[in-house]
Amino acid sequence: MRILFADKFPETAVAELKHKGHNCVLQPDLNIDELDSVLAEYDVLVVRSTQVTKKAIEAGKSLKMIIRAGTGTNTIDKDAAAARGIYVCNVPGRNAAAVAELAIGLLIAIDRNIPDNVKALRQGKWNKKRFSVAVGLKGRRMGVVGLGAIGLEVLERAHAFGLELYVIERPNRWRETHDRLVRIGGIKRVSGLKELAERCEILSFHVPSAVATKKMVDA
Repeated sequence: MRILFADKFPETAVAELKHKGHNCVLQPDLNIDELDSVLAEYDVLVVRSTQVTKKAIEAGKSLKMIIRAGTGTNTIDKDAAAARGIYVCNVPGRNAAAVAELAIGLLIAIDRNIPDNVKALRQGKWNKKRFSVAVGLKGRRMGVVGLGAIGLEVLERAHAFGLELYVIERPNRWRETHDRLVRIGGIKRVSGLKELAERCEILSFHVPSAVATKKMVDA
């Protein structure tokens, strides 16, 4: 198959597909305006953050599949793809640990004033009194919305930091999700988002961009 990689990907992964007999082209610098001009000759398009518009999809005369190397597919015009009979695929959960680590890292950075501290240091200033003050994470109440792969990874890491954890109760939750929550231990359940917001000092959202999640936090 003729496969176009329109974002940065490990060359080893591309080489492996070539070894299996596929014709792979790596063009990580393509932008949204250039994609439609090169897509006509490819069977498969693989992207990360590059937006795939209706114009690009219509230009892909031989296109059979669009693969989003990540979770969300909101950067792809799925209606245009469906109209052409083109499959849209994703790989949810593959980067869950990395996203969870970033989420916890940002919490620590905010609590410890790390961005302001770094900025001051680069300006030759050292304000120990100001930047040594922090509330800390241990014992604080944190609610996690969205218990897919990322949300569960966040809960595990937050538990290790001693946060008091809350989730929204779902009676029809998948068994494997329920079992993982039990293994983490000590997680409290609430009835809905309003109660979660009332109880928690920290809210961490890990939900897909969809009609049901728009305006979830009025933003």
